[in-house]
Amino acid sequence: MARLHRFLLDNQCYHVITTTRDRAPLFRDAASARVVMDALQFVRRERVYVLAYVVMLEHMHALVVPKAGLTISQVMQTIKGYTARAINARNGKRG
Repeated sequence: MARLHRFLLDNQCYHVITTTRDRAPLFRDAASARVVMDALQFVRRERVYVLAYVVMLEHMHALVVPKAGLTISQVMQTIKGYTARAINARNGKRG
């Protein structure tokens, strides 16, 4: 099935969902779940308004509004990049 086109709108709320690779339950470990929450706190300072979020065993939901000049793609790249590097470093992995 073809993927639907993504519409990027200024000053709009987005419900984003992101999963771990192969849906591995990485966030069962409280320290790994804390990395995700820390990443959300970091982007909240300058990049996005975080209205709500929940971290599940293998995925995360968030309601976010990117701040002026930023796209949802840029915000998610920051969150996912930071969390991947931090969790991989904790687990002695790269990539």
